[in-house]
Amino acid sequence: KPLELQRQPELEDHLVSTWEIYCSIIRGIESVSLQDIYAYCQLYDEKLDRWQIDAILQIDLARKELWQTQLQS
Repeated sequence: KPLELQRQPELEDHLVSTWEIYCSIIRGIESVSLQDIYAYCQLYDEKLDRWQIDAILQIDLARKELWQTQLQS
């Protein structure tokens, strides 16, 4: 594993599926929208809880903020 991945915290079991859904949605797009989440749920017949939708959007927001910070450095 790359060093950066070795330093990442372990996700609790109930969070792993939300992370995996986020990783599936973000492939090939710049940012995640509610429309992207809805399309994913329709395509995969997935029912997400409100907290999962909020978590996916917050993860994406944090990623974009980190990305912009790195571009400014």
